[in-house]
Amino acid sequence: MAVSIDWITGEITVPKADTVLVSAGPPEIRSFDLDQFRLDLRTAEAAADGDPWPRTHNHDTESLLSGFTYARKLEIISPYFVTFEDGQYVINLEGANHNILDVATANQVSLRAQNSAGLIKESGVPGKGVALNNFMFVMVLSSDHITPATGKTVTAQISKDAATPATTTNSPVEVGLGIYAIDLTPVEMDAEKVMLVFTEASSDDRFIEIVTAA
Repeated sequence: MAVSIDWITGEITVPKADTVLVSAGPPEIRSFDLDQFRLDLRTAEAAADGDPWPRTHNHDTESLLSGFTYARKLEIISPYFVTFEDGQYVINLEGANHNILDVATANQVSLRAQNSAGLIKESGVPGKGVALNNFMFVMVLSSDHITPATGKTVTAQISKDAATPATTTNSPVEVGLGIYAIDLTPVEMDAEKVMLVFTEASSDDRFIEIVTAA
């Protein structure tokens, strides 16, 4: 299956098969790549049955400012709305700031936004089995999904190559302005894909995948 659009009703349907399993749980956690999503939407718009209809979204690409690469922005346009295949699982919406929560159909699926003010794309390729020190990330309050979460005790877990998540050796420390940093050991980085999960009771959960270089 693939993303489909009902051009008459405006419903954009996302099958569970288009999401990637992060943890079997419970709860079952999956991730959804918003950059690939907008490319799928563009493909559907360019097809014969989509060509007569208004575009589905606005997209601002990544931008470089003062040496930092800021993440892309994806906005689903009215009258379109997004329905994820129903079921009892969690989806982490990754790869862009977005308005998916505002236009999503309410069902059993739990959606987790990764939006933040000044969301920055991670750059560089960490080495497999090489310590990664001062890896920084941003936490925001779950009350509005924007305000930096300062003065928090953040818990970190790590999954290596889709293995069961485990608590990290080191705990995150606050840098300031909602920014936190963590040191990852060579053992923790000894995987092709590393998924980091940062949680705090009053903040949005933060999920970050690192793809290492051999």
